[in-house]
Amino acid sequence: MWGAVPVPTAQRIRFGAFELDRQTAELYKDGVKLKLQGQPIAVLALLLERPGELVTREEIRKHLWPEDTFIDFENSLNTHIKKLRQVFDDDAETPRYIETLPRRGYRFIAQVEAIPNGSAGVADAGNAGGPNAVDSATPAARSPETEPSVTPPPKPCRWKYCVAILVGCGLLGGLLYPFAAPRIARLIRLYQLQQLTVVPLTALPGSVASPTFSPDGSQIAFAWDGENNGAGYDLYVKVIGREPSHR
Repeated sequence: MWGAVPVPTAQRIRFGAFELDRQTAELYKDGVKLKLQGQPIAVLALLLERPGELVTREEIRKHLWPEDTFIDFENSLNTHIKKLRQVFDDDAETPRYIETLPRRGYRFIAQVEAIPNGSAGVADAGNAGGPNAVDSATPAARSPETEPSVTPPPKPCRWKYCVAILVGCGLLGGLLYPFAAPRIARLIRLYQLQQLTVVPLTALPGSVASPTFSPDGSQIAFAWDGENNGAGYDLYVKVIGREPSHR
């Protein structure tokens, strides 16, 4: 038995605990809006236009997709019907809402009620009377004077946690420093040694022996036998970074 208003022309359609607003394409359950939209809603609206009648798969395809649309229609339609059944908690084997006619189409078998325009449905029953409406049966319960005050729970002091973490990190670093410092120093020295480049202090031929640096490190003294052709060594002094050496 269907409602007095023709179902195809009704804006809102009720079936069981559900209500479909065809104008906004929104589905409600017990007044709560469900997260279902798009083509599953379009399939549901088409089935509700003809409750109790077979709606073929070809009719659904023409309703949802134009002729020149390239899409896997079979899988897409099966997915939309599956989503509707999940929302309705329906079973394809023992359906209460959507019945499958194999290889033909679907039929909506639940009782449908078309809600006349202007009457309060499930979707807006909670808003009847406007935002300032008060339940006449329990006026005292909604009175500000008698409504119990609710104290919000105290917010956690996050800065205390941050300070505790910083103090803990400092203590841990202090405990580990005596063990880690020598190793860090050795790593630094190794790195510095790797960066050193060997540069010859002289380019003199022959043999150079016994080099000695001055206290300030700016000069070097050494013995050289180059001018004596092996006859003996002479003492030379050279300013580092300059040529020639001085005897």
